[in-house]
Amino acid sequence: MIRGLTISLRLIIPWFIKFMYYLFLKFIRERQQKQEQSDKLKCSCSVIASKYKQFVQIEAEFHQICTSSFTSDQWRINITTGLVPNLTVYEQRDYRRFLSAHLQYFQGLCLFSIQSVNNSIEQFLTSLFITSEVLSEKDFHARFHLLIEQSKSSAPKTSAHLFFLIRSINHGNAMVSTYGTNFEYISTWFWNNDYYPYISNQAIIYDNNCSCGLYPNCTTQANFIERNSSRISIKGLKIGCTPSESLRSSTLECFYDQSCINQIQRYTSSTNKIIPLEINMSRFSINTTVAELINDLFVEQWATALNYSSYYKQCLPLLCSCTYIQKFNILYIITISLGLQGGLTIVLQWISPKLVRIIAKLYKNRKKRLNIIEPSCSFNMITIEIDNINIEFYFLLLALSTTMTVNIIKNITKPIPNCQLQFQATTRYRSGSTAGLRSPVIGDFNGDSLLDVAFFNYYTNSMHVLIGDGKGNYTAEMKTLVGSFNSWFFIITTADFNKDNKLDLAFTSENKAYVYLLFGHDNGTFRPVVSIFLGNKTNVRGIVVFDFNGDNHLDIAVVHPSNSIIIVLLGNNNGSFSTRTTYYTGRNGNPSSVAITDFNGDGYQDIVYNNIMSRNIGILFGRSNGTFEQQKTSFTDGFYYSSFIAIGNFNSDNRSDVVVSYNSGNSLGVLLGYGNGTMGPVAQFPVGNRTNYPRIAVGDFNNDGHSDIVVNSILRSVIYILVGYGDGNFEVQMIFSTGFVGTYTWVDVADFNNDGCQDILASDDTRGAVFILLNICQCQLNQTVETSTSIHP
Repeated sequence: MIRGLTISLRLIIPWFIKFMYYLFLKFIRERQQKQEQSDKLKCSCSVIASKYKQFVQIEAEFHQICTSSFTSDQWRINITTGLVPNLTVYEQRDYRRFLSAHLQYFQGLCLFSIQSVNNSIEQFLTSLFITSEVLSEKDFHARFHLLIEQSKSSAPKTSAHLFFLIRSINHGNAMVSTYGTNFEYISTWFWNNDYYPYISNQAIIYDNNCSCGLYPNCTTQANFIERNSSRISIKGLKIGCTPSESLRSSTLECFYDQSCINQIQRYTSSTNKIIPLEINMSRFSINTTVAELINDLFVEQWATALNYSSYYKQCLPLLCSCTYIQKFNILYIITISLGLQGGLTIVLQWISPKLVRIIAKLYKNRKKRLNIIEPSCSFNMITIEIDNINIEFYFLLLALSTTMTVNIIKNITKPIPNCQLQFQATTRYRSGSTAGLRSPVIGDFNGDSLLDVAFFNYYTNSMHVLIGDGKGNYTAEMKTLVGSFNSWFFIITTADFNKDNKLDLAFTSENKAYVYLLFGHDNGTFRPVVSIFLGNKTNVRGIVVFDFNGDNHLDIAVVHPSNSIIIVLLGNNNGSFSTRTTYYTGRNGNPSSVAITDFNGDGYQDIVYNNIMSRNIGILFGRSNGTFEQQKTSFTDGFYYSSFIAIGNFNSDNRSDVVVSYNSGNSLGVLLGYGNGTMGPVAQFPVGNRTNYPRIAVGDFNNDGHSDIVVNSILRSVIYILVGYGDGNFEVQMIFSTGFVGTYTWVDVADFNNDGCQDILASDDTRGAVFILLNICQCQLNQTVETSTSIHP
């Protein structure tokens, strides 16, 4: 009996208190809603359409260069009057050849920017703002701040598209500059026939082996060249393939410096004095490039003003109304509360005497014990032991439990932030300053179940294997003479081609028409090279290995850049190859890097590659019988050409995605796959300064189940990791610098010391250097600790 009453009491009292608490919150909420709705008036406008300029003012202030003498006709004429009219008397790369073109282009850019901005402002101010009801002052300002921001960004976007189109047309058509700065003639007249003469020419090369035939933005430092061939550099200014492109890469540093201005006037025989620009009058730094100024249309700042009173007068409201719906009132709440209180009083009168006797007995047995409050770490229930019932105390516990539950849920659902990955360089192999180290690959080449590193040295024409000790170090270097290749580009892959349980190597040479095989001895050395001829006028780059036709024999796929084809070689059981098929990648596709994955989820491996010249990713869908469908492409975006690709799952949807690096760019592009062979738009992520042919690889360096990206840039020899959040976004971390500046670098991923964390292999070809970077697993340790820690109130 007593137990039943106790259970009834525990059920009724908490229910009653919760219900009272609910009614109290409902009452407060209704009062707040009433107060809010009482402030909302609906006023109909008698004039529903007004021009923005009747209550909005916008003005743009431009960079001082556009209002200075440097972009005036007078200064340009004065500064170039002293030059020899026949500019060919100056050296080919003397800045005096470029000066007039740069000044004219600068003047045109300023005039175009000012006109574009003013047209955009005028278009905005003459637009109609249509509203049937008066906006509140807060909504008015919010609405127009958004509209103004959209208007301010529209003009630069439109101009950027126009500039991109013009630059792409000029470069795509290979137009020869009047100044002879992008192509040079290398021979006398030749004739195809009696009607069509032509002159043979070649592209000019600028800094970092940048060819104007491939890239329009190749530049070098601008100089005045004296008769004794000495060079006087000009601060901030560049020359390059065309005057327009070189000016985009230049800065305004010289125009801020009186001594630099005097230098220009001295070499142009000009005597007119001119005042330099003032540093403190611009939000742009002095080393801001002209391209960045063009992107902002030389706008320093925008001055905007909104007049709500003018807007209200234009609207001219004649009638206002307010509606309020009352769902609950205080009388209703009191009536319900008293009714419940009466029923509860009757129940308590019946059970109170028995309850008092029970409590008295319990008190005697437990008088030495303290009151305990023990919240359980459960999301559904909080168990509370109390001796006396107190309503205020119960409300306090209810609020505490609610807050604690919310905090627990937040802690569980909140993504764990990425920590800084840390790597330790254990191996710093160096084979000499003249070593041409190419395409290191990872594998067990001596049969000890430990990872080794193999690479080709094109100076000695030999294959090297660094024997690993399972701790990230190497114990010996094995060398196999391969033969004379006279080639500068190699891509190497490893597999067991002849089924002898020993790893072999397959590699390509870009200026050779062969695929080369080295069959392993299982001791770090290899048999004599086997050559597979692919046909005359053939050169190959990327190579991948897989059993494409399901006959348990490995096949090979290689890319042929100059003919824009993919060649698939079907293998036999002895390491030889017979059947050969080719697949077209489009006109001037120029495929380069290649990989394999299942893009459309049909269980068959597909071939994916980057078409450099057509700026897209191509996919050949496999049919499981060694043949492939026609290619499907996705645009890689950007002005720069794609260099290399890698495959990962960057948004945790179990579908293959692609990351692509860009030559001469400073970012990586990520294309998320839709699971049917198509990919979404490119999302670009910056990775330091400008790089050349950056190598990339995909791994999971913090063991969070999300794909990360590692890139080894060349110009800076800095290794970056893009740590993935699993939603297509990344955090960029710089983890190591080799200290070298080479022509080509390489990067790969493996676990060299068997600690469960992925490590990195990085190399520099011209320095002959190999680095093994061991992941110290710090981020994995932090993640494990955070996941396993109990949550206490």
